[in-house]
Amino acid sequence: ILNMLYSAFPSLERVSAYACTQDILQKSFEELRRIRDAGLTLLYLGVESGDDLVLDMMNKGVTADETRKAALKAIDAGFTLSVTVILGLGGRARSGEHAEATGKILSDISPHYIGALTLMVPKDAPIVNDIRSRRFELLSPIEILHEMRLMVEKIEIRGRKCIFRSNHASNYLPVGGILPDEKDEILMMIDTAIRRGESSLKPEFLRGL
Repeated sequence: ILNMLYSAFPSLERVSAYACTQDILQKSFEELRRIRDAGLTLLYLGVESGDDLVLDMMNKGVTADETRKAALKAIDAGFTLSVTVILGLGGRARSGEHAEATGKILSDISPHYIGALTLMVPKDAPIVNDIRSRRFELLSPIEILHEMRLMVEKIEIRGRKCIFRSNHASNYLPVGGILPDEKDEILMMIDTAIRRGESSLKPEFLRGL
C-alpha cells in the first residue's frame, strides 16, 4: 500500500497511521522496520493512562507496561511517535494516581508528541450508570487543571524534544510547549488559569468532538 501511494503521488511528503499496543507488539522489529522504510513515518498511539487500575476500569485491554514496550519498540524502529492521554479518566477517586502514573509512563516513553485530551461522556456510555450512582465522580474543570499540572510536573522527557499540547476540542484550557525546555512555562500557564478560576476556561457548551 505504501509503495503504491508513493508511486501514485510523487510529491507525497508523509504517511501516518493510528496504531494500538497490540498492533505493534504483534509485529517483529524487522516487520516494523520494513513498514517504516516503505514510508510510514508517524504513528498515533493512545496511551490514555499509566495507571493499570484506570486502564482496567476503561476496558483498555492492555497494561501500562505493554503500552510502554510497544511505544519504545516503535521509536526504536524509527517511527515518530505521537501519544494521547485522557485527563479525568480516573475520576475523583484516582485522579492523583492517574496523573502520577501517566507522567511516569510518558517519561519512560519520551515520545515526540504528547496530546492531552479531557474525558467526555456520551449519554449512552456504560460509565453513565456509575456516574449516576456516584461510583465514578467526574472532575470539575479546576480539578482537571490540577490533574494536568501534576502530570506535567512528573514528566521527564529524555533524549529528545517533545511537543506537548492540550489544544483538543475536549479541553478546558489550551496550553502547549516544548518539553523539557518549556516545562516551567507550561506549569505557570496552568497555575495562572487555576488562580483565575472557571470563568477563564472554555465553557462546557463549547467543548465538543
